[in-house]
Amino acid sequence: NILYLRGEYANCETEVFAMVKKFSAYDYWMEKTLILLGDNYVAKEDLFQAKITLKNVVENSKFPELVSVAQDKLRIIEEQEAAKKLVPKTEELNIDLNSGVNVEKLFTEPEKAVEEVVPVPQEPKQKEEE
Repeated sequence: NILYLRGEYANCETEVFAMVKKFSAYDYWMEKTLILLGDNYVAKEDLFQAKITLKNVVENSKFPELVSVAQDKLRIIEEQEAAKKLVPKTEELNIDLNSGVNVEKLFTEPEKAVEEVVPVPQEPKQKEEE
């Protein structure tokens, strides 16, 4: 739990699997460890693994309080997933870019030549010597 609280999710996961191997005879603590693993998966944004892990506790636990905790966490995950799927409807926006423009006139009107006066560069004045 300390590794999880520190945000060391990879180390937490490694430690959970080590505990599962070492202490498999202690059902209550194993299932609490699996709930922690579910939280760890949520923190890593691996919701698929989190749901599978928590469902495993719900389906196989002999301890009603752990089943209740796992169900609550599972419900929260599913609500968050459902909220992400709800995409607000967007209004379709139609913009008429040709409004009031005579497109034919754009291509048939003769181009008018504009005469420009080009400035002539002047030579720099030389300083008078004293």
